[in-house]
Parts: sequence; structure tokens; C-alpha cells
Amino acid sequence: MPVLLMALALLADYPLPPVIDGGPRLRAKPSARDMAEAYPRDALRAEIQGRVVIACHLTAEGRLTACNVAEETPSGLGFGAATLKIAPLFRWAPTYGGGKSVEGDVRFPVIWNPPSPPN
Repeated sequence: MPVLLMALALLADYPLPPVIDGGPRLRAKPSARDMAEAYPRDALRAEIQGRVVIACHLTAEGRLTACNVAEETPSGLGFGAATLKIAPLFRWAPTYGGGKSVEGDVRFPVIWNPPSPPN
């Protein structure tokens, strides 16, 4: 089963994934800069990785609304809040059912890796 993983260190080089579980296709994602700017400062200083699963409503136009944090590891470092901050930057291609664009609920993980030091 394909899983969408957003890895900060490799984000700029990742191609957009194919159809996920037969559902919507990702059209746009946060840039490496967006992710770096949203990275929780304390976690960044300590070089801590994080994983957040967000649950959102996906509109028929491919926008995420009503997002909330379903899982956050480690908790208390701000990865959930950072993920909610970048959530509006995700765009999905509309999903069609019976020839009409449909909406629904989605859940997906966002993986946070501290950026590599500049060369």
C-alpha cells in the first residue's frame, strides 16, 4: 500500500506520488523552504525528527479544510502545530465519482526530518 511521506531533507528532489490507495493524487506540496520555516525550533536545535498524521476534509476542488492532528510523535515539541501550518499548501487533483468531482475525508502522514547543514 503506497504511503505518502514528506521528508524534509529530500523534499525538493521527491517526485509527486502516484494515486494513493486509488484516491486523490497530490498536485502540490510544501517546498523545502516552507517545511524549514515551519520546523519547530526546539526540535530543530536538538535535531529531533517527528511524524504527524493529519485528518482533513478534502474539498471537491482539491483543498484541505478542517484539519486536525490525529497522531503526533514525539508529542509536545510542536510538530502537530507545524503540520497544521503547512496543510493549506497541499493541493490534490479532484477525485471523480460518476463523472463528478467528489469530496471526502483523508488522513496522511507528514514526516519531519531536520534539514542537513549547508555544504
